Amino acid sequence: MSLVECGINRADVVQTQQINLGVPLLGLENATTLAQQGYLLREGRTPLATRITICQNLVYLGRIQDALFHDCVAILHSVLSKSLINPPLLNSHVIEALINLGAIESVPEIARAFATCRVDQSITGSWPLVQAKLGLVPYTAIQTQRSTPAAVPLSQPRRWRAGDGFAPPRPPMKRQRQHRHAGRL
Repeated sequence: MSLVECGINRADVVQTQQINLGVPLLGLENATTLAQQGYLLREGRTPLATRITICQNLVYLGRIQDALFHDCVAILHSVLSKSLINPPLLNSHVIEALINLGAIESVPEIARAFATCRVDQSITGSWPLVQAKLGLVPYTAIQTQRSTPAAVPLSQPRRWRAGDGFAPPRPPMKRQRQHRHAGRL
């Protein structure tokens, strides 16, 4: 697949992004350049599974080739800058990829994605946990936040008050006597 087929102008492509990666990674046989993978990741019509695979590819490439590290981070950062448009699952995988690359320069975009609630926290964890993974806060700070105070037993059950938002308890109903001969002629 050429750059023109992907819809990328040659003038927009940085020379380091045109490096042919040689072997196809994780089933992306047609997207062999970093620019093509970046385009497919940004493109909203690309299936979500393919976009997640590209996130994993960019982490792999950023780790094994130092020359591509900043380009991989830039692509992931540009995708996360559109976190309001992207599905929360994709945002989570992009954030996890940035964490794996150790991209602390993307912290403002990550914080914005968490602030707008556009992150699936089952993948990345909470915002304090992400900060700890990036080395911004110590893990001990998170552990102290998670500790809960001991439960205080209630001496008396709380009584219902008007305005509590739920109905008061109903008094038990009196059983009505059923007559044996009721309804018979």
